[in-house]
Amino acid sequence: MEEQRQTLKQMPEHIRKKFEQKKQEKQIDQPPTESVDILKSLKHDEQSKSDDKKEKQKKKLSKKSIIIISVVVALCVVGLTVGLVLGLLPRYTKMDSPQVNVTSLSDRTIVSVDANADAVIYEFVLQAQGEQPQSIRSNSPSLTLTQYLKTPGVYQIRARYIGENEAQNSDLSEVYVYQYYQTLQTPNATKQDDKLVWERVGMAGGYRVYYGTNDGALTFFTVDQPSSDTQTVEFNLSQFDTLPAKNYFVYVQAVGMQDSYYVDSDLSTVIEYANVKTLATPSDVTYNRSENLLTFTYDDDLVANLVFELNINGGLYIYKTNVKGNISIDLMPYINSQSVNNLLIRALGDDVCLLSSDWVNVTVN
Repeated sequence: MEEQRQTLKQMPEHIRKKFEQKKQEKQIDQPPTESVDILKSLKHDEQSKSDDKKEKQKKKLSKKSIIIISVVVALCVVGLTVGLVLGLLPRYTKMDSPQVNVTSLSDRTIVSVDANADAVIYEFVLQAQGEQPQSIRSNSPSLTLTQYLKTPGVYQIRARYIGENEAQNSDLSEVYVYQYYQTLQTPNATKQDDKLVWERVGMAGGYRVYYGTNDGALTFFTVDQPSSDTQTVEFNLSQFDTLPAKNYFVYVQAVGMQDSYYVDSDLSTVIEYANVKTLATPSDVTYNRSENLLTFTYDDDLVANLVFELNINGGLYIYKTNVKGNISIDLMPYINSQSVNNLLIRALGDDVCLLSSDWVNVTVN
């Protein structure tokens, strides 16, 4: 009996309650042997439930551990795989920006950068003032720039290297400022009667008509640019009248406007022009028979050294002097003791550009 009490005291509260319930159902006054069995059965059931609960908890913990371990392993595998792949992939280094160089030749302009072994493409970027950038890609580190320049003016030029992988591409270089000047069209001048004629050259500010001789430097006349509705430009050759009588080599050049990017044209094809003049006739011509002296006045400035031709009794004689104004010629060396019956004089030219004057018949008394 004492054992039963001790056993009952050791039971948890909820088991004792269940035992009391069983006891009432069977109208037990004292806990007989059967009651002890009931208590043991209840305790066994409770223990079984506790064991089952612990077993389930162990299984849950086991599943969580497996999942965690699986995730860790998977992450390790992924990490190793990524590391292996990255290790196998090539490593790209970004290229340094190039430096732009521009070289002007007689027939073209070249833009270039240093060759780069890692570059597969060379990109040049051109931007005219006020316009959108123009990208030009080339397999060569140099490019003929002239074909891409649309109009004269200021251009900004940059370049960069393009590699096999985008990570290799360099940044654009610093800006190279290039001033593009265009030579004006050469006038096609021709001689028509007493004029030089040529077609109007667009963008020209005016023209120069150069002239010179074999023994002198070129100088020029200026000609204004006509209005835009005039397509023909003329130069009157009478402007040569103030120049010495010579053969001249004449050229026409189109001149660029001030502060523009159009520069003077080449000289046109040479035009030969003979500035022909006739010498003045001697004036106030008289002959003094007693002194055999011929006097006259001559002030023509066409020549510095004067040459006169005398016709005495049909014979031709030359007289030279560098004196102008009043001139006297002693005829004795030309006639000796002969009598002068017919006398003529004229200024003698070279019959090329300087024509001889008319003859002056001198009165002989």
